[in-house]
Amino acid sequence: MELLGYQLIKIDATHYDASVLARYEELGDILSACAENGLDIVFYNDGQLILQVIE
Repeated sequence: MELLGYQLIKIDATHYDASVLARYEELGDILSACAENGLDIVFYNDGQLILQVIE
């Protein structure tokens, strides 16, 4: 999956490692992109970001 021009790493069927976004993008931009793409933040701490597909 791609978000804000970055390729996310698939963890399992509904979770993605998006730590690259945490390093290079502003949190507000990440939140907007998640809302537009049906994603939710399940973990955000110390440069690590895990997203989940909202079903």
